[in-house]
Amino acid sequence: MTGTDDNGATVSLDQDIYHSAYGFFYDRQVVCAGFTLAYSYLMNMVGVECTYVGSSTMGHAWNKAKIDGHWYNIDLTFDNFDYDGSGYNTYGSMKHRHFLKSDAYFGTEAGSFHYNGTTYDDCTADDTAFDEAFWDDVQSRIYTVNGDYYYLDPYYNGRYSTVTLTRRSADGTEEALCDSFSATRLGFYASSTEITDSGRTIHKTLFDEVLAKLSYLDNRFYLCAGNAIYSVTLDGRRFYICPLDANACGLGVNGEHNLFYQLYTGTKTENSHIDALDKVEYFRQHISTDESDSDYNNYPDINLDGYVNAKDYTYIIQA
Repeated sequence: MTGTDDNGATVSLDQDIYHSAYGFFYDRQVVCAGFTLAYSYLMNMVGVECTYVGSSTMGHAWNKAKIDGHWYNIDLTFDNFDYDGSGYNTYGSMKHRHFLKSDAYFGTEAGSFHYNGTTYDDCTADDTAFDEAFWDDVQSRIYTVNGDYYYLDPYYNGRYSTVTLTRRSADGTEEALCDSFSATRLGFYASSTEITDSGRTIHKTLFDEVLAKLSYLDNRFYLCAGNAIYSVTLDGRRFYICPLDANACGLGVNGEHNLFYQLYTGTKTENSHIDALDKVEYFRQHISTDESDSDYNNYPDINLDGYVNAKDYTYIIQA
């Protein structure tokens, strides 16, 4: 059985589907069980042993994955941002506070007091190597390029009014790839329940969400920050792409390899509005052969030669 959502899109009205991996792939409208089953399926498909963890007393489910002989907890649901409580997806928005954590960590306030989780086999997660990891505060996608990690650090050098595109090498050295970007922040509370001998205690945790998201396309990074989209090359050159009508809460790449963005304006209906930067039209407006030109823009470098010129336009119109 199907119906329509607030935006007229066709959705399933079968509640069971939202507890399944199929529901995740059908319309991405799932509860924790759907997240968990889909993740287990995908990880096992690529050779990473991953299992379902269920807690009937919590009414919740999450994953455990086995890496280098050790089991770790992963909770996609608790790391999924939900601005207005409606379950609406914001593209590229995620936390990493519940990623590759030990059982001990998951039982604390930082781990949102997970308890009474059961699995079919013994999957004790006793390795604490990642309980305090660099990704704990990262709220963007994390990309691996040429062996280095790239991500948006919301607290680089203790700064709170900016976000910094950061490169982290395999030895743990971090550096800013370019100057920081001004970023708007939101505050919202998440609840978790602590179980003790004296009963249940509800904890309210204030999260600081940064409206800045990251994508990787055509051998460079694109990010929305403030009311604009920028690009940054791997050697740290920063370019202004275009203005936005408001702060963006989502940024991604669609099937046609165009950037798309999602504006944050405070309601589910308005958040559902997604715009794409069409490559052909954008290129016609900004084509240039000289990087010193004031109107130079580098979206997109189709042939990955480090320049935007007529060669790239030829690739575009032939696509």
